[in-house]
Amino acid sequence: MKKILFSLVALTLSFTVVSKDFKELITKDATTNNSTARIDNSALEVKVPKYIFSGLNTNIELAFNNPNDPKLVENNYELFFIVNGTDVKVNFNKNGIGTFAYSFTDSNKLTIYFENFSYSETLHIIPLWYILTPVGLLVLFLAYKLVRSGKKNMAIDREAASSKMSTEKDSAQSKQNLKKEQIKIKDVVEKEEEIFS
Repeated sequence: MKKILFSLVALTLSFTVVSKDFKELITKDATTNNSTARIDNSALEVKVPKYIFSGLNTNIELAFNNPNDPKLVENNYELFFIVNGTDVKVNFNKNGIGTFAYSFTDSNKLTIYFENFSYSETLHIIPLWYILTPVGLLVLFLAYKLVRSGKKNMAIDREAASSKMSTEKDSAQSKQNLKKEQIKIKDVVEKEEEIFS
């Protein structure tokens, strides 16, 4: 009887110890599951600019809904995402917002993966020549106008110079004519004096 009683007491004590260990194990699992919980689509938000130009770096923003997400804190606010098949390191600030630059050259698709998170979107990429062509045409037009107005100004300057030269010639010729007339008058006066003397 003592053996049975002793066995029951030992069994009861072992169940309490095991249940205590089991409770600690459950609470440990609950806390570790929170920190190792995989990131899914509800945890992150992606913000893409409205206008994206091909060949230029575009800043894409990732924002955690919970800025104190355990995954962020454990990794010192640095996570690696797979963006269009390449690993990209994204540094997040204390508000849970991180940006990375990506250049769209061949494809207009954006896919981002991280654990259970996946984002895919087909974007409208504006080719750079759509912007450069009108600007180049405008520059050429302005250069043409400047050259044309420069030629007009040169023609006006030539006309002004030729008219100035012609007025100078006219004034020089009128001075010569005046001298000739003065000489003629002087000759006439001398001849008259000779005649009257």
